[in-house]
Amino acid sequence: MLDLEFGLKRTMIDSPSSKMEFTAPPADGLVVFFWSHNWSGYTLVQCGFRVMEQNLWARDPGWKPVHFDMTKTLPEKVRIYSLGRKDERAACPEVIFFEAFTYTV
Repeated sequence: MLDLEFGLKRTMIDSPSSKMEFTAPPADGLVVFFWSHNWSGYTLVQCGFRVMEQNLWARDPGWKPVHFDMTKTLPEKVRIYSLGRKDERAACPEVIFFEAFTYTV
């Protein structure tokens, strides 16, 4: 666990060989939130067969959402990886997972 601002704690994925995963229940959508700051790198988020690469770097700290439309009715395996790469402006390639939620419309 990692201490963030505001007394929050979250998970840092700091090695390309490490990942975290969970199963998302059937839903219309999934949103995965990352902590984004000057030390953030690139992440790869996989939800079932859908994959998104995201640059998490930000000059000012805050939340970075990654959104997936989920039109299936089956649970989906979600995997989050650090790519070990960083934006040229970033201090290092950290990936900090905060939370994920699903929704139905």
